[in-house]
Amino acid sequence: MRKKIVLVLFLAAALTACLTLLHLNSRKPAAENGITVCYNSKESIVDIRKLNLTEVSGTAVNGKGEEKTISGKGILLKDVLTYAGAETYEQAVVTADDEFSATVTAEEINGDTVYLISEEEEVQMVVFGDSDSKRRVKKVIRIEVK
Repeated sequence: MRKKIVLVLFLAAALTACLTLLHLNSRKPAAENGITVCYNSKESIVDIRKLNLTEVSGTAVNGKGEEKTISGKGILLKDVLTYAGAETYEQAVVTADDEFSATVTAEEINGDTVYLISEEEEVQMVVFGDSDSKRRVKKVIRIEVK
């Protein structure tokens, strides 16, 4: 009986390792020095640090309802999309290097609450005023415009 349990655990660990390798090999690599913006089957690389960043500050709320002030140099997401040539859209899916993603609507993008903030070598998306900061994406590498 004990040998069966050990065998099952070994097989489960081996399967987990194989699936992890498959997942890691299927991920799209991050662009060097920028964010990949996908729009109308085209990809462009945008380095937001080279754009006109301004001081940004606002409040984000976590799942517990706790408020946190976020500040830094940033730019509105709509300005990044315009720079990348995205003229019309219904939504954008912003993805991190670990494949975590969040979706923002055109209405939110065209407002003044969705920012990309540059922090040293990383970029994060923040939706200020969101009731839950689950859409705060750190280490942004890709934006898919739909």
